[in-house]
Amino acid sequence: TRESGIHPYAHDKINAKYTARFDDPVYYGGGGLVRDLVASYRLDETIGVRIDRSGNKVHLTDNNTVGSVVGKADRAADFTESNSEYLSADNASLGGLSPGSTDFSISFWIYFKSSGFDGQQFVGGVWAPTDNHREWALIYSPNADDDQKLGFYTSENGSDQTVVKTDALSHSTWYHIVILHNKTDGTRTIYQDTVAKGSDDQVTIKQGTANFLLGNVQESSDYFNGYLDEFNMWNKILSSDEIATLYNSGNGKHIR
Repeated sequence: TRESGIHPYAHDKINAKYTARFDDPVYYGGGGLVRDLVASYRLDETIGVRIDRSGNKVHLTDNNTVGSVVGKADRAADFTESNSEYLSADNASLGGLSPGSTDFSISFWIYFKSSGFDGQQFVGGVWAPTDNHREWALIYSPNADDDQKLGFYTSENGSDQTVVKTDALSHSTWYHIVILHNKTDGTRTIYQDTVAKGSDDQVTIKQGTANFLLGNVQESSDYFNGYLDEFNMWNKILSSDEIATLYNSGNGKHIR
């Protein structure tokens, strides 16, 4: 039927237009943060596969039943070291998660549990010691005789490694971490709650062939014991305004 002279198919076109508009993160708040996004994990799922919302469909397999907890933006992934829990994606599908020496940025929220861990914790990365396939990794040393800092490690040859670190981090506290790598001069910087804490330059990163893991890295028994939320990665360098937007006054946010 016709209403007010409108062709019957026009309503469908209008509905489709506005459905797409309200499903577009640029419209509802993602802004420039959805551009150049190579992986986006809300980690809202309570069990099973964790979905990549970037559009690249690098979904994460759940190994040994990663749990779920209230996070910074809806739910977060809950990793228990004693259960050897981790999320993973095969190297062949990684794309920008294995960037080598390109422009890239990583952002996530992290929370360390107060007990139930033993020694250092591999939070995640593309990192495998066998046959020199180290690329990048996030490693935390929680014990009192260590520095209690989160380090962003990279390797220029798959074997040797260098690091930039946060300040000492407490357990039972949420922290927002951002990592930037600039390919032009090899600058590598780690931010803690929007503040740069460690930086260096002339850093070259080898593109390895390891799988991507959250909760551990390949060939390690040093599992993570804590929570992760809103893990995102871009093939660009985030601006200070974008970092502040992600932090969202300490509240976190979905970008996709």
